[in-house]
Amino acid sequence: MIIIDGDYPMAHNGLKFQRDLTKPLSEVRSAGIINSEFDTNGHSVMASLPEMRKGEVAVAIVKVVCCILRPGNDHGDVPTDLHAYASGKSQMAYYHMLETMGEVNLLKFKKEFKDHMDLWLNEDDHMDSPVGMVLGMEGADSITTPDQLQEWYDGGLRLISLSHYGVSRYSHGTGTGTEGGLVGSAKELLQEMDSLNMILDVSHTSDESVRQ
Repeated sequence: MIIIDGDYPMAHNGLKFQRDLTKPLSEVRSAGIINSEFDTNGHSVMASLPEMRKGEVAVAIVKVVCCILRPGNDHGDVPTDLHAYASGKSQMAYYHMLETMGEVNLLKFKKEFKDHMDLWLNEDDHMDSPVGMVLGMEGADSITTPDQLQEWYDGGLRLISLSHYGVSRYSHGTGTGTEGGLVGSAKELLQEMDSLNMILDVSHTSDESVRQ
């Protein structure tokens, strides 16, 4: 049975935990811990590419995840716009390098998605097949201004959640005890997204933000 995974912050797992996600999960988790601040037991990684192929995950929506530390967001991991932008770009580069290595197909347009699915549906064994990936962003702090969105789109980004946990540059998020809706230049970003036919993910967005 072919599966489409709706949310995997793969670059975050690979870069922050410094794990080689082209290897089987047993090897990934048994490797020595390099960054103990984030990966305390070696089991923090959710999945690796061989396991995704084994589970018949033809496509995954993989995420860029970065949040700025600010009041109301103690989940943040960087201090400034510069850090947020650079972190997001490094995660995008991670996915592009996986494509260069032949491990994944980055799916940016309808035809690419169709061709990739045709490949998987006509194969009996997927262990040597590239995994399809649609690039998304979970919390939009890395997009420092709305007029920067075209640059991210050209890099393959197709789906955005305005917030993650806590308060982001553009909206309040979920599960943190914060109350509020859209903030800053959120409406301008939404207009830019609409002009590019990008997908808005509201799974981590506060109820008030959704109503607005």
